[in-house]
Amino acid sequence: MESFQFGKLLAKYQSQMHACDFNAEVPHQKQRLQNKIKQANALPVHLKSKLLNALETMPVGNKVCHGDLHPDNILMADNNAMIIDWIDATQGNPLADVARTSVLALGAAATFNAGMGLFIKIFHASYVKEYFRLNPNGFDEYQKWIPIVAGARISENIPELENWLVKEARKIAS
Repeated sequence: MESFQFGKLLAKYQSQMHACDFNAEVPHQKQRLQNKIKQANALPVHLKSKLLNALETMPVGNKVCHGDLHPDNILMADNNAMIIDWIDATQGNPLADVARTSVLALGAAATFNAGMGLFIKIFHASYVKEYFRLNPNGFDEYQKWIPIVAGARISENIPELENWLVKEARKIAS
């Protein structure tokens, strides 16, 4: 499957998932993000503070959010798909979940060679375009989530991504 088509498919499945309310006892997304930002040792204190303040202003949600949705977490067989690896699932704001998928994809693109990076960027562009075709509202809010999610991802201690993640986190509005 081409990266363009797979990006659209991922957006479709994520959009369907985000239509579901969470009725189970699962972690709240904002609490998880707050904890991860606080644990991100590579973030300067002033930037942590800005990210935490921005997080506080973001809308809460109660939708099913995967928290780690990327192509390796979708199994395809006979035109059927199964989303796997639900360990990071939360109830929360779908746009934060979309931002998490974007941070995962764009971070990967930044670490690969030019050819693979381009492939990932094409995947990402088709994913975002399709997600917001299916869910026309919220693009500006989604963009506000990206620095917050990038700051939280720093706590995962991935050395090859650290500089890129800090750069993304610094894009937080003052």
